Amino acid sequence: MSDTHAMALAYADAGWALVAIPAGSKAPTTFGWSTQPTSPSHWAEYPTHNIGVLHSLSGTVALDIDHMANTRMIMEAMNIDLDAILASAPRIVGRPDRGKVLFRAPAGEMLTTRKISWPVDGDPRKTEVVFELRAGSVQDVLPPSIHPDTGNPYTWAGADWHSPPEIPEQLLMMWREWDRFRPQMMSVCPWIRTPEFRPPAAKSRKIGTEGASVIGAYNDAVSITSALEEAGYRRYGSRWLSPNSTSRIPGVILFDDGRAYSHHASDPFDPAHSFDAFEVFCQYQHMGNASAAVKAAAEMLQLSSLPSGPTEEDREAIRHGAAVWEAIRKKPEDGEDDAIPKHLLSVPGVLADAVTFSAKTCIKRQPQFDVQTALALGSVAMGRRFTTCHRNMTGLYFLNIGKTGSGKEHANTVIEDFLEAAGAHNLVGPNGYTSAAGVLSSLRDKPTHIAVIDEFGAMLASAGANGNQHKKDALTMLMQAFGRQNKTLRNVGYATMQMTEGQKKTLNIEIKSPSVTVLGMTTPETFYEAIGSKDVASGFLNRFLIVESKRKREMSRVPAMIEPPKSVVDWVRAAASACADEAGDLQGHGPEFPPEPILIPFSKPAQDLFRAYEKRLNDWQDSTTPVAADMLNRTREIAMRLSLIVAHSLGDKEITEAAAQWAIDYVDFYAKQTVDAMHLHLAEGETDGLRKKVADAIMASGSVGLTMRELILSVPKLGNQKKHERDGLLQMVCTDYPIERMVSKTESGKGRPSIIHRMIQPEP
Repeated sequence: MSDTHAMALAYADAGWALVAIPAGSKAPTTFGWSTQPTSPSHWAEYPTHNIGVLHSLSGTVALDIDHMANTRMIMEAMNIDLDAILASAPRIVGRPDRGKVLFRAPAGEMLTTRKISWPVDGDPRKTEVVFELRAGSVQDVLPPSIHPDTGNPYTWAGADWHSPPEIPEQLLMMWREWDRFRPQMMSVCPWIRTPEFRPPAAKSRKIGTEGASVIGAYNDAVSITSALEEAGYRRYGSRWLSPNSTSRIPGVILFDDGRAYSHHASDPFDPAHSFDAFEVFCQYQHMGNASAAVKAAAEMLQLSSLPSGPTEEDREAIRHGAAVWEAIRKKPEDGEDDAIPKHLLSVPGVLADAVTFSAKTCIKRQPQFDVQTALALGSVAMGRRFTTCHRNMTGLYFLNIGKTGSGKEHANTVIEDFLEAAGAHNLVGPNGYTSAAGVLSSLRDKPTHIAVIDEFGAMLASAGANGNQHKKDALTMLMQAFGRQNKTLRNVGYATMQMTEGQKKTLNIEIKSPSVTVLGMTTPETFYEAIGSKDVASGFLNRFLIVESKRKREMSRVPAMIEPPKSVVDWVRAAASACADEAGDLQGHGPEFPPEPILIPFSKPAQDLFRAYEKRLNDWQDSTTPVAADMLNRTREIAMRLSLIVAHSLGDKEITEAAAQWAIDYVDFYAKQTVDAMHLHLAEGETDGLRKKVADAIMASGSVGLTMRELILSVPKLGNQKKHERDGLLQMVCTDYPIERMVSKTESGKGRPSIIHRMIQPEP
């Protein structure tokens, strides 16, 4: 068999429909050739006839390149990699620098042949074909047919012809949207005399004279390139790619008069008209709402009336300088806030060893939480067994607030390690309470215990939700337990008329000298979103020693594998079993027979200190807000309880001036921190909460200030606001806080200036 016949059989085996072409020709001559494939046996009888592939019946299409250099010029302008296409698909070559690239036709699409022609360079009256996209009822000559002009056989190049690839998506998109892309391809021609396509300006908008003047001023102030960049368009040479494009073909062209036109069908612009910078602003920033866009543009154009702030370059320099200073000021592993007095990062006496143990065994360093952990350990170990001359006992409520994954949970491990080592694991209580009965039942079983409550903020939020009365009652019972440490805690009354005596006795629970220590842990977001002024006014939150860590997240460290120090273990064991010398035989046996506590009285200097502190607190409460005043109601009492723990940690028989002063310093420092946080975060409603968060973010930025984009990154909920709501909220922030609006420009003057909000800086 001849080579022609063999190839015809191979093509037929590949599923292609063939057509016979007379020798010396490129076109079939038989009637109805486009619908009636030729059998491969034809070429056994006529081996000199050429072979053609019928695209519509073979499921194939072709890119027919007639002028390689001009085709490459168009493809580069369209952001299409021609070399990648030529390498990935089989190509029929009849002449150098020409060829037909073969692809599989897309399923279910009826494509037709498309052709682009350019005027001949030097003779614009003539045109020449650059390339064709061939499909449908057309054929292309296959190797080893003989080219009628060169007398040489057609050959295959590129990839294997047996399995043509699918047509590239960008080429297919161009094919589908030919009428949109053809004007672009024509405009690529360097020697074309006039643009083939020049759409008219946009239709006039129904906006008053004032609106029209705003649009004109906006277009004078903002270039079309700046507007496109702001909307997410990307430049490729002289064209721009739309952020909505799926074809990845740059379809936006710019005109010399500052207008543009989009060939992208996915763009929101009128396809019959060009558009300006304001139209980009209107469509992308205001969903096509021209009135809203005019209003926003008018506000932007008022930038000149705002004071000038630091330039973008200045802001970046300030950030860099702050980072350098931070690196110089602190060791890489040091994260403590310098505002924390150093003596408050440990506990006087034996409990200092507990602080050190907690610090050495943690994965994430939290020095403030280490101190809280040691104090909570002292609180539960001494519960019910020590008292002051003012009848203070040690049961205290602690709350650690820190970022997620910052090491808050380590406190629970440390406390359990110490209690187990001291044989006092019976002091470990539940990890939360679901009802008032749950609090009482836990105290009946363990009159002295510690409850370590993770996700404390979530518990508060749950108690505050409608329908959660049991959890509300649990908080109320905890409040009562805090104040009943030297009295009796009883359950609420129930209807007992239908109950037996046994059932009545079960319900009648009395706990003498209950001692609950609570150590809660939560994140700032969860905690501050869960609380309101009612939680302060109720007296629940002011019973807590609240410590919020502002440490940044850090890398995990390898914890020390050490045993709890014997000094603390012995101290815990002795404290948990201590009893007054004159105690009787029934002491320390359950809820009805509390131990006779050991008296550790206040020394005269210590009493003077607490009296002076009470005077300071009264003055503070008289001069502050009601919420802050409520938060301070229990501060002196907490400090007195804390001084009892410190005195026993020191091994003293009385509460000395040193123990009292440390307790006052500790409680006062964190009371101020808590009051400041409440002023900032405690919100009465969603708008108030958002206003405070925005103000906090701006104040924290210092002299750098925040642009709107930076503000939304810092406070994501601000991004959910409508523009007028956002503007109104920021106006409130500027009115209620020492915050100002300023304009930040670039030193070059190029680019759109930004409005920044920043804390008003003190006069130099």
